[in-house]
Amino acid sequence: MERAGAGRRLGAAILDGLFLVILTGISIVVFAVAGGTRLALQAQSALGVPVNMSTLASEELWDKYEARAEETVREIERRYSNEFSEEQAQELADAVGHAMEQYFLPEQFSVQYFLELDADQLDRMIDSAFDAAVASGVKDVDPATLESMRSDVKMIVDDFQLGTLIPAAISFAVWLALLPLLVTLAYGLVEGLWGRSLGKLISGLTICKADGERAYSGPLLLRYALKNSPLLLLILALVTRIPFLLGAGAVAVGVVFIGALVMLGPERRAIYDYLAGTAVYHGRRSDW
Repeated sequence: MERAGAGRRLGAAILDGLFLVILTGISIVVFAVAGGTRLALQAQSALGVPVNMSTLASEELWDKYEARAEETVREIERRYSNEFSEEQAQELADAVGHAMEQYFLPEQFSVQYFLELDADQLDRMIDSAFDAAVASGVKDVDPATLESMRSDVKMIVDDFQLGTLIPAAISFAVWLALLPLLVTLAYGLVEGLWGRSLGKLISGLTICKADGERAYSGPLLLRYALKNSPLLLLILALVTRIPFLLGAGAVAVGVVFIGALVMLGPERRAIYDYLAGTAVYHGRRSDW
């Protein structure tokens, strides 16, 4: 056996890239069909209009949605005008609006934030808004009336299915956007667990320890983490909203790219191979 040169590894990488594109495409189609169908059924239930690929582009669907949204707002406004004076209604609207804004500040946005947005979260937003209205001490407002209004607003919003439809749509969009990253990491994990990707298997390449002996999970997973550190850091940054991780991911892109060029040297090992104590060999052994 001999260590694989850059040419063989490049050929395996091209094969892996081709397989990855195919897998990503299949995953997106399956997810879009399954998730999109589920979302369409929810939207159809909420709007009362058949939702499919043709109606999504039609004015009827969006006119219906706009009409339902305006109806919801008008209903809430009617409840306000019936129960409160104009001055009280304005004070309450200001207090509620300010509280609701606290849930949608850009600095709070993250993948985790959007994925956790659900009906309970919407109820918590409404509760927080009305708690702020109570704490603001609006002049001559009966607390019992305010509590009744809180329940009415929740009921109106639930009737419009904002608590299920909008979170489902946001979750669908987030997962669809993340899917290529997740498929890439999952495909690379095969190599991190067994020492061979599909491209390496076809090319007759295997990741071994530096001395040519079989590599087990420890060094293989370390090599996987180092090689895929840009994607791992990007996902962590999106989930945790830590700017440092995003910057570290950008730096990791350059380090991994330059580190891969090191394999052109006499040792035929990339930087992540040196750090993990591994090397890529060409050939097969019976115990693999």
